[in-house]
Amino acid sequence: MITTYRIGAGALLKDNTPKFAGNAVWVDLLNPTKEEEKAVEEALKVNVPTREEMAEIEVSSRLYQENEATFMTATVVNKADTEQPEAAAITFVLTHGVLVTVRHADPQPFSIYAGVVERRQGTCTSGEAAFLGLMEAIIDRLADILERANAGVDASNTAEGTVVLLPVDPDASARRIQHALSHAAGGRVGVVITDTHRSEEHTSELQSHH
Repeated sequence: MITTYRIGAGALLKDNTPKFAGNAVWVDLLNPTKEEEKAVEEALKVNVPTREEMAEIEVSSRLYQENEATFMTATVVNKADTEQPEAAAITFVLTHGVLVTVRHADPQPFSIYAGVVERRQGTCTSGEAAFLGLMEAIIDRLADILERANAGVDASNTAEGTVVLLPVDPDASARRIQHALSHAAGGRVGVVITDTHRSEEHTSELQSHH
């Protein structure tokens, strides 16, 4: 699918026509067909890498120039909010003030940034600005993923340089532990699962009042 974004009355105008639209500052190719790749190549005089070429590119060759165009292939986290996140290769091509993105996955930063440039005037006026905006959206998304991942681990009672994953469902974990302990003790045992840091802070607060 070809989606082009052209400068309109301040903000960018989105065009989903199957053919390449002129005057674009950002051309987004999502799961492109050979015909769509050819249309962009003929319009911008640039080679669009195939999915196979993107997957086989070496780390040392991820950034290069060819016929006045700059190519960069990056690995972006996709489906981060699911149980099966994946790494997706995405190629960015800057040529004569136009950004071309080639992708076979739909990471969240792309839809977020597309919505921003359609709503806000002056957000994006060139291919270079589109590239920087997408990079910022991708980095922000990665920071959010890392922050949430860090919130789900505990490093207070582990060996140096290691962490322990917190329970996905603390209530279910507490019930399983309670059942096992009650069975072993021959009576009802109460179990509470809490954050170690918060427990230490709460204990310190209680001690400071005595």
